[in-house]
Order: sequence, then structure tokens, then C-alpha cells
Amino acid sequence: MKTTTYILTAFFTLIIFFILPFFSQDTIFINADISTLDADNKKFEAVYIKNGKIEKLGINDEILNYDNWKTKVINLNGKSVLPGFIEAHCHPIATALAGQVMNVSGFNFDSRIEIIKAIKSEISNSNDNDWLLVFGWDPVMVDDLTNPTLAELDSISPTRPMLILTQMMHHGFINSAGYNSANITKDYPILEGAGEFKTDEKGNLNGVVYEVSALQYILSQLPKPPVSAVQLLLNMQFIEYAKAGFTSIGVLGPINRVGNPLGLMNELSLQDNIPVRTFIYALENQIQDLNSINILENDKYKIKGVKLYLDGSPFTGGAAFKDPYQNSEITLNRIGLTHN
Repeated sequence: MKTTTYILTAFFTLIIFFILPFFSQDTIFINADISTLDADNKKFEAVYIKNGKIEKLGINDEILNYDNWKTKVINLNGKSVLPGFIEAHCHPIATALAGQVMNVSGFNFDSRIEIIKAIKSEISNSNDNDWLLVFGWDPVMVDDLTNPTLAELDSISPTRPMLILTQMMHHGFINSAGYNSANITKDYPILEGAGEFKTDEKGNLNGVVYEVSALQYILSQLPKPPVSAVQLLLNMQFIEYAKAGFTSIGVLGPINRVGNPLGLMNELSLQDNIPVRTFIYALENQIQDLNSINILENDKYKIKGVKLYLDGSPFTGGAAFKDPYQNSEITLNRIGLTHN
């Protein structure tokens, strides 16, 4: 009899503590400092969430009336609760891929010497046959980060193709091996839109890759990563958005590295547990291609419009303003703009 009792107790304990939580879709937060951020900025201390959506806000006793066998009650002990954040302009595919390459941003390095030393170390300790992609070159955060010359780039990486992307991703630097690998000369390719491969006073390429169309051309010449790898990295990137508090993102001009970026993000939105809603403003050619791909819009994925742009980033001098850029250490020496 005792054995039977122990078995039944263990069985029900297993159900209550290990099996039922998997069926629970309702959550109650109590003892919270909840800000609605509506016009009146109302405050509440408890919230009932049903099937992933806010069902009721109120005081603790009122909300605890919704507690049942499949509800998880969490005591926040005075912690703040805010509506989900909206990332209005991002590039999740580019961010997912950039997260896998060498990062020299101002969050990781404090000086130019440290950054150059780290790049040289990466070249000597990694596969010499592949392109070296470096991300995060940031003259705004790193005080002495002046632009590299082509001679310096070639001394850093004499034979291995190398592309350094700035933190703002509107600007970059390429060595001679990179020019050769991407078939770039001072006369080819002819780019459309805002972008160019800069030249010196003698008309020779100087290592500077300027604005989006020039960067996109180089990236199009690089070996494409496997689609399955991009899908995995994109999934991980959406988790990172959710961990930072974002529940909605605006993707303005999806980056195309493996083909059909609209389809990639659409497939991700169809997963039951995807934590972020995606709103896309596609490029003109991507809108034109919609008839040839199968897109299933849903609560987590909508194509809202077209991204149109006329200029580039203020961090490259590519954005147009009524007045000249301020003549400062950053603009003149680190970004490399001319006076006024």
C-alpha cells in the first residue's frame, strides 16, 4: 500500500511540477511597477497575460482572481515593467552575419594601435585563403582612429583580401588583394546610386569604399554563406532583440547576402515561439520580385512599404544638410571630410 502511495505521489508531483508547466500559456505578474506609457501614463501593480497577450491590468488582488491551474504567478518585488520596445530601423540579417566576423568597435578597443595589432593577429592566426571581414571601425568612439591608407592596408594584409567595415556600415576600407579578388579597377564597376571606390589625386584607387552601393558590390563578390547557417544566425539575432526588450522591429531595406531576404524573415515569423514582430520596408527591386516568391503575411510579419533614400550616413559625410558639417577633429581628421 505504501509503495502504491509513493508511486502515486511521485506521479502527481511529476505532473504538477514538470509536465503542467509545458501546457501553461498564462502568466500573472504581481507587485510590479507597471508603466503603460499611454497618454495618461497610468500605473498598475499587476498584469494578467493570456496566450501571450495582455488581458487585464490592475491591483494584485484583482488580477490574482484570474489565477488557475495553468497560470504561472511571478512576484516582481517592485521591478519595473514597460511596453515592448520598438527598433524602428535595423538590419537583422546584416547584424546576424556581422556578429560572426572580427569586431574592432569602440566597445572592444580604445586605440588605433590596439585595433591594428588585433587585425594583424587575426591575419596571422586564421585561414589565409579566405577574405578577412572586419566590422566596427569607429572613428567617433575611438579618438585617434584616422583612416588607413592603401599602403597601410597592404602592409597589414599583403596577400589576403581584406574589407574593413565601419560601425555605421556606410563606409569601408579594402586592400589591393581585395580589389583584385573583387575585380575592381579605377574604371570598373560602374555603380548605381550613392557609392564609389575613392581615388587619390592621381586617379588611383586609395583603399576607401564609400557608401552603400560600393559596399554591396564587394559583398556580392564574396562567397555566400550557407542558407541554413544564415537562418540559424537570424534566429539567434531575434532572440537577442527580445532579450534587449524589443518586441517589434522595422527592417528598412533588407540586406541580401544569400538571396530572398524577405522569404528568410517570413519563414522565421511562422515559428510558434518567435518573440519579435517584423515590419519591413523593402527596396524597390525586392517589391518588384514579390510576385515570384511565396510570402505569408501574419501577425508577426508584414511588408509595410518601400524604402527610398537619397543620401547616406552623416558619419561618412554622405548625408546632405543645409549647412556645412562642423569643422572638427572628428570630421576633418578621423572621417576625412574636407573643410566646410
